[in-house]
Amino acid sequence: QGGGTTNGLRILRFAKMSRLVRIIGLLRVFRLARITEDLLDRYISEGVQMIFRIGTIFLAIVWLNHIIGCSWYALGRGFLSSDTGTTWVSSKFDVQDQVVDMSSLSPVYLYVTSLHWAMAQITLGAIELVASNTSERIFNICLLFAGLIFSSTFVSSLSATMISLEMRATDLNRRMRLLRQFLYQERVDASLSLRVRQQVENRLRRQPKISVTDVDV
Repeated sequence: QGGGTTNGLRILRFAKMSRLVRIIGLLRVFRLARITEDLLDRYISEGVQMIFRIGTIFLAIVWLNHIIGCSWYALGRGFLSSDTGTTWVSSKFDVQDQVVDMSSLSPVYLYVTSLHWAMAQITLGAIELVASNTSERIFNICLLFAGLIFSSTFVSSLSATMISLEMRATDLNRRMRLLRQFLYQERVDASLSLRVRQQVENRLRRQPKISVTDVDV
C-alpha cells in the first residue's frame, strides 16, 4: 500500500510539473511571437515576413519535440515507477549480430534517440523504440492523438504560407514581364530600360504604407 501511495504521489508530481512547464513555455512563446510580429510589421517586407514565419514554424517544431523528448527520456530513466519492471532505456537491440543494452549507451545518444522518437510520434512516423510499461504506453497514445491534430494543422499552415508566397512572387513576375514587353515595344534604350526595371522592382518589393481606408475597425 505504501508503494502504491508513493507511485501515486510521483504521478501527481509529474503531472503538476508537466503542466507548469507547458504553461511557462506557452507564455514565453506567445510573448515572443507578439514582439516578433510587431518588429516584422514595422521593419521587414512581406516576402521576408513569410520566410521568417516558415522558419518560426520549424523552430517551434524543434522546441516542441525537445520538450517531448525530454519527457520520454525522463520516463525511460524511471521518473515514474514501472509496472513491468523495465523501461525503454533498459531495452536491448541488435547491431551487426550483437546485442546492445540501451542503458549502457551515452546520455547524448539517449537524448538524440528520445528526440527522434518524439518527432516520429508527432509526424506519425515510425521508430524501432516501443513502450515498455503502462506509463510509457499512455504517453505514447496521447502523443499519437496529438500527432493527428498537429500534422493536419502544420501542413495546412505551411501550405497557406507557401501558397501566399508563391502568389506574391507570381504577381511580381507578371508585372515585370509586362514592363519588359512595354519597354521593348517602345524601343527604350537598354541601359535606361535596365534602370527603370530596377526601380520598379524595388518599389514593388517595398511594403506599401497603410492608409486610413485600409484599417477596418
